[in-house]
Amino acid sequence: MWNLQTGIQEDILTFATHKNETESSSGIRLLFMSGGIDSFTISSDGHLLVCSITNQRKILVCDLQTRQQLRTLKKPHHGAHSHCLAITPNKQILVDANSSNRIDI
Repeated sequence: MWNLQTGIQEDILTFATHKNETESSSGIRLLFMSGGIDSFTISSDGHLLVCSITNQRKILVCDLQTRQQLRTLKKPHHGAHSHCLAITPNKQILVDANSSNRIDI
């Protein structure tokens, strides 16, 4: 993550690739996943990070401040790649535009 005003990289989020990984060498908590990231979005207040995982029916919801995974959402279509995720300003609705020619809400 970069600061857009200074252009300086301020943080790196690393996702664990094995269930037994829990922390990086810098002590940042890692989140388990076994695939790449199709798409992601950050809530307007900067608190939530939402990522769609490649080739899985998973969307991870993470707290950017605590680096904790809050929940895993199940996508309705297996193998549908997310092209775009969006969170409403009140953080109540997530929208997933994906390769199944649908927009899931």
